[in-house]
Amino acid sequence: MLPAAVTMEELQDVQDYLHFQHASKLADLAALNASSAPNGTHRRPGSGRALFDRIRNSNVYRLVQSFGITADAFAQNALKEGRRRYTEDPASHPEDLADQEDIMDPPEYSTGTQCLKAAKAMFAEEIALSPKMRKVMRAAFYQDGVIDCFRTEKGLRRIDEHHPYYSFKYLRNQQLTEFSDQPDLFLRMIRAEEEGLIEIKVRMQNEESFKKRLYTEIESDNYSEVAEAWNRERREVLNMALLKLDRMMARGVKENLKNECEDQVAKRCREEFGRRLDQAPYKPKGMIL
Repeated sequence: MLPAAVTMEELQDVQDYLHFQHASKLADLAALNASSAPNGTHRRPGSGRALFDRIRNSNVYRLVQSFGITADAFAQNALKEGRRRYTEDPASHPEDLADQEDIMDPPEYSTGTQCLKAAKAMFAEEIALSPKMRKVMRAAFYQDGVIDCFRTEKGLRRIDEHHPYYSFKYLRNQQLTEFSDQPDLFLRMIRAEEEGLIEIKVRMQNEESFKKRLYTEIESDNYSEVAEAWNRERREVLNMALLKLDRMMARGVKENLKNECEDQVAKRCREEFGRRLDQAPYKPKGMIL
């Protein structure tokens, strides 16, 4: 996994994945290090990670495995990496399987509804934290991402036809690549957002078609009432994961675009400054140098 990570974002993906998969071990290691160090402090793991760690170590995780495909296998399908991994359907409906005694884990998961809800949340989190799935989403955002500007109530009052921000007050469907020729435009948009005049939103242009393609990578190919019931649950899990990934990717793309635009503006300033300095020395009239 580490050799495949070549950018800071991908390294962060691996770190997030390791913290998710091995939360309890890392917490024990941190506690051991804190206790052995003088005046050491121990930082408790987040409640979200602790919740998923409990699900992973409970009977409910059998229900997660019953989805018939792992998050990593699904991500490999979406990434078109290697041979296709096929999804297997259990013999029982999701609700019937969740109601079985060997799935329930009282008192926290004492009903089938609670078990199924927890299993879906766990599977969605596994997909959202898969480094391969994040790679798929990141590539899709950079390829089909667009930017929309929405003026705020404050912006409605302040930005008129003579305002310097008027040119992007109603900007829609701006391709990310278009900012490479006008990096100063995006930086002015960032400044306007910081002033509370607009809101910048990054989204995927062909999100529905992208989502439908991913559905085919997680669904089973079987034709039965049970298979359709499980495919509905799989689509719902994927929607939950994509909602998390959308927010994460939009935030990352926006930050990276800001950094790239700042670098481009700085480069242009440096080149222009160098051009103005690259002149022959001043020669007063009548003076021989």
